[in-house]
Amino acid sequence: MEKEIQDPCTQKYGISGKVWCDDFTDIYVGHCDTLSEKPIKSINYEGNKVEKFGADLGCCDYLYLVCWSNDGGVNGLLADIAGVYTNNIDWEVFPTGLDFDAATPRPTRASVLAQIQKANCHHKWVKPFQGPLNNGASNPFTLKTGHFDECTSSGMIRA
Repeated sequence: MEKEIQDPCTQKYGISGKVWCDDFTDIYVGHCDTLSEKPIKSINYEGNKVEKFGADLGCCDYLYLVCWSNDGGVNGLLADIAGVYTNNIDWEVFPTGLDFDAATPRPTRASVLAQIQKANCHHKWVKPFQGPLNNGASNPFTLKTGHFDECTSSGMIRA
């Protein structure tokens, strides 16, 4: 008797990760024209605190990290998602040019989805800027060093 092969696009895959941001990040799951109803994690900068999260993704899904800063100094994001660090070539960013300066109000789901569609339709996803090596005493990932990916205003990252 032959074993039935499941379509991999109907299966969900659990992933987990760690994120540090300066200043604000909302994490969504989605693709092209769909997005989770609410962020699976919302993060506000708290010094060297690293936030953990988990999600189930289908084969066509992306993790969208919606980031924005308070415009005070250099800002950025460090992440380790299932062993893939932010200095990996598979990360892409889209600077939206929208200006959110505080934790509230956060970008709405409709606004995030509109920006994803704009980035997809106009092929605006690009490789992130790699800032200085994060190997100082304030390294939020004490066992690994990675690169600081600068988000100087507002933008989205997908992995």
